[in-house]
Amino acid sequence: MFMKSEASIMNNLTLKSQIMGLELILNVVEKPGASFLTRPEFINIIKTSLCNGLLRHCVSNEKTVFALSISIFYALFVHFREHLKYEILVLIEEIFLKVLNSGNSNYHHKYLILRVFDKIAKNTKHLIEIFVNYDCDVESKDILEKMVDTLSKIAQGKFSKTEHSNMLTEKEEHSLKLYALKILTSIVSRLDQFLTEEQKDAKEEMKQQNSGGLKNEVEEEEEQSPHYMQNSLTETSMSLTTDPKKDNYERNRLLKGNINKAASKFNLKPKKGIEYLLDFNNVKDAPKEEKLDIILNFLKTTPTLNLTAIGDYLGEDIQMNKEVLYKLVDS
Repeated sequence: MFMKSEASIMNNLTLKSQIMGLELILNVVEKPGASFLTRPEFINIIKTSLCNGLLRHCVSNEKTVFALSISIFYALFVHFREHLKYEILVLIEEIFLKVLNSGNSNYHHKYLILRVFDKIAKNTKHLIEIFVNYDCDVESKDILEKMVDTLSKIAQGKFSKTEHSNMLTEKEEHSLKLYALKILTSIVSRLDQFLTEEQKDAKEEMKQQNSGGLKNEVEEEEEQSPHYMQNSLTETSMSLTTDPKKDNYERNRLLKGNINKAASKFNLKPKKGIEYLLDFNNVKDAPKEEKLDIILNFLKTTPTLNLTAIGDYLGEDIQMNKEVLYKLVDS
């Protein structure tokens, strides 16, 4: 009896120590000073120690520990996201989305994660940054897309299925469903507002530039022909509607879409996936070495590829497959 009481006291002390430590960390990262935001030593501690600790505490069944861990994550996202691209991806994909999709997590855990998504959804800048840094990055995963997909499933009644009935009451399921719908509405509203303002600014800028162009042309009317004036206006309009950064993001999204499609085909039938990969890269008639480099890069950098499918492809008794295997071993 004494030993059980002693063990219980030790557990309580350990829990209180954890909570106190997390509270102290939260106080630091919620309002970091300029030195904390810029000093490499502090950034390194966050990446190597704090984020690893968060991975453990974000799966804790203790409500207070979990809540504090989630709050620390959001504070890190707000203040340190430019330094923690990979760590944020891991936490969102491997912890938050899995907890939301799991039939073994309770209402409290799911609600707190939705609350973080709600805070992100209310900040247009954060939404755009997630989309640009993850969904538009060829070598990264589509985090915003996965978040929206998970929220959509919850809003459509995902938690009403049998696998979640043991952990959620009907009232809790309804509450989460409405909350997910609210977050989705916020995301769509913020993005729509952003795009509307962007288009408005672009039109206003084009209007000002065209007005300036017309004024200059009128002053130089004697030196210019009508045909030249029309060409000048057309060139001005075209230059204003061309944003190199936006074009680059669009190219990356298109490339990423093609890579994902190639990966899906590869996972079902490796030969078809490689054929599609070479086709959209326009290298079917290119030298063999160039094809090998593209295939090798695809196998090494595409995270959604099935390892069994890769093994089937590399083990097939075809000369091209063997050469890819040899090149992979040498790389």
